[in-house]
Amino acid sequence: MPKDNKIAQITPPKPHGEGECPRMTIDIPDNYCPLLPQTTPQTTPPDLNRLSNAFGVDKLDLIFQKGEFDYCQTRPQKWTEKTITSETSKSTKYFYQNGEIGYIAEIVPDSTLKDGYLHISANPSKPHHEYELTNNPTQIFDFYRSVCADLRKYSVEVDMERAKISRLDLAHNILLDHDLLTYNNVFDTLQGKRQFKRAFGETRYWKNGENEFIIYDKKREIIEHHKKRINMPNVTRAEVKALKGRSVAKIFGVRFLGDILERNFKEEYNLYVTERILRTKFGQQLRFDFEEMQESFLNCIEKFGKRHAIGHFYTLVGIIQLSESKNGLIYLQELIKENYNERTVRRQMSKINNFLSIAKPLQQKKEQNFIVLNDEIRSKILVA
Repeated sequence: MPKDNKIAQITPPKPHGEGECPRMTIDIPDNYCPLLPQTTPQTTPPDLNRLSNAFGVDKLDLIFQKGEFDYCQTRPQKWTEKTITSETSKSTKYFYQNGEIGYIAEIVPDSTLKDGYLHISANPSKPHHEYELTNNPTQIFDFYRSVCADLRKYSVEVDMERAKISRLDLAHNILLDHDLLTYNNVFDTLQGKRQFKRAFGETRYWKNGENEFIIYDKKREIIEHHKKRINMPNVTRAEVKALKGRSVAKIFGVRFLGDILERNFKEEYNLYVTERILRTKFGQQLRFDFEEMQESFLNCIEKFGKRHAIGHFYTLVGIIQLSESKNGLIYLQELIKENYNERTVRRQMSKINNFLSIAKPLQQKKEQNFIVLNDEIRSKILVA
């Protein structure tokens, strides 16, 4: 480690005179990076060179508890003060947003109810690109070092060695062969582990109070945000979101920023998606698309002639739905046996078999289409 790199230390508050700001002193040199191997600015450790524009961190929030940050015990200059009142208490918060660097900071002062804290919310990939991502730990830490340098302008000091993550979103940019609505049947079969499944337009959610998995049209989101067309690929975004500190700890086993940056983000993302999302609900019914309906309709015309094709097509659709439902045809056969004589039963079962022979190629094609879409989602949603 270079000799001029000191260890970050926190010293107790010094006696102060009237009008002075009571504070602790956190001695952190500008060039100190305690969470990564110390290198010269021109050198990046080869084992940390994990830059990727398709997978990385979308949001990473930090929290500093009392003793892990320091500020003058009044509202910092250029920060906004907000008073929050409830039936039982009244509290104050200080807010600051830096759009150029790209972060939001919130200080909650000490109160009779709880100790104060500093919360920083940011997307460390945003400064590099509108939608591409980074999982490079050096870039991520350098981003937060620039945040700390900006906070220092307002006499807010932090101890980065004790920075804990309160939220972490890992994102994966995907290029699918079709629009998201085409994969609705596939998404319907995915059952999140101990999670509620929700749909909002094209967007799909699997979530609970601590975690969330979401897949959505990233290009559409960017266009709607900027209110203009943008020249970019048709990017679909899949995200694993650890919404709370304890959910970060459950997924990664740790919460400190330095420990998290040493982990393999790709492995943790793939493990979460494989174990909690790519679970199949059996008995899912497959649906017609226009091409499939057209083929079955033409088959009825060829088999029964135009005069009787429409009525037989209605019957064919019902037989297909029954055949795809568990015990559907068995129950139908039992109903026929209970209410008709043996000769009628044989005649009706022969008709059903004729319809099934017409439907078999269609069902095989439909199943293959579903399998293709299912295989595509399951392969592309994971990070290679």
